Amino acid sequence: MAKNLTFALVVLVAALSAAYAQSSVPTDTVIKMHRFTEAFGVLPEYDLTIKSDGTVIFKQMPFSVISGPHPSITGEPIESTISVATVAALLAEFERVKFFSLHERYSKTEGGCPVYYYDAISTEISITVNGKSKTVFHDYGCVDKDRNTYPADLQDLPTKIDTLVNTKQWIKQ
Repeated sequence: MAKNLTFALVVLVAALSAAYAQSSVPTDTVIKMHRFTEAFGVLPEYDLTIKSDGTVIFKQMPFSVISGPHPSITGEPIESTISVATVAALLAEFERVKFFSLHERYSKTEGGCPVYYYDAISTEISITVNGKSKTVFHDYGCVDKDRNTYPADLQDLPTKIDTLVNTKQWIKQ
């Protein structure tokens, strides 16, 4: 009897957690990220779209190597899903970095970039949530006087997105 009651309680808590995650993610939520490669094409370039229901669309851009286009990258989109709780966790990251208060660009002399180095990767992230939209372009050549990526919180956001969505499962080198 005690086992059944414990099991029922665990199921109830799990159901309530899932319901809360679904209710905490506005239905108009769309997160997009474009990772640009560096000048020499060492890192992959891709688009990522995440919707409120957990739908994920990943599309890696084909790139050319000396012998021609990379044979294993077609540029065809891959569709997958993540949990709504993961989408809620992503929204929490956007809130943590105060995304809507960031500049629209951090590059060269834009967005208060203290120092700039060429040939770095860059990322463009956009979000629509509760009827508000914002896009931020971040060039990782924008650094502070200690050569740390500026602003630091913005550097961490794409990594968190990649980690929570597990984009490495689709990246072909």
